Amino acid sequence: MKKLLFCLVLLIPGAASGADIYWYVAAGMLRPGTEIAQLYNSAQDKHNVILITGGSGQLISKIRASNQADLYLPASSKFLHQAEKYALVQNSQPLLRMWPVFAISPKSKKNIETMEDLSADGVLLAMGNSETMALGEIYQQIEPKLPLDLAKGLHRNTRIDSINIQQTVSYLHQGTVDAGLLFDSVAATHGLRYVEIPAAWNVATQAYLVELKCSKEPEATAEFVAFIRAHKDIFRTHGFDVGP
Repeated sequence: MKKLLFCLVLLIPGAASGADIYWYVAAGMLRPGTEIAQLYNSAQDKHNVILITGGSGQLISKIRASNQADLYLPASSKFLHQAEKYALVQNSQPLLRMWPVFAISPKSKKNIETMEDLSADGVLLAMGNSETMALGEIYQQIEPKLPLDLAKGLHRNTRIDSINIQQTVSYLHQGTVDAGLLFDSVAATHGLRYVEIPAAWNVATQAYLVELKCSKEPEATAEFVAFIRAHKDIFRTHGFDVGP
């Protein structure tokens, strides 16, 4: 079962005049991204941040098709490199580290406490599309590390390849699946219990702040990047591991 979810544009209340800054934020970082954009818009009246969210890969397609793109926050280095391949990147800097986990649906009546429980008969899983979201690409790195029987069980139980994190979160809260692949910070933010992937198998991901060559407001964008760095504790309050 696969469903399509388009990118979402969030019009954050703020300045009525001045330059608009279009910030493309991977869906897993939507909550802290929204909070930072609101804070910036309310703190000054020169610029206005407009936030656009979706899967990291979806956003690259949107950036390439749009004439309005200033800043990009993908959830893994794969999509940074993809943006570089398309000659979109002016500057980039690491911001966050995130760890994949399996979040458990509050509606699931199954006893899921371990990775082995996730591979049991009858458990329904949501994974991720590797072309549109970082978690799908990262799981491709995790899967070869898993014991063969466990990997086969997880593959058998996969019912949905989500195209972004918000889709997986929705399926979990709806009870459409019993468990789904999320980042630890996203699961915590949404109040979801989760099963950790053992360190020997897991792969951390790095999220980057990427200033784009197509920006029509490079100076305003650089100013906003400095604001994000100065307020990176907002990411910490949402459970993210923030770099230097």
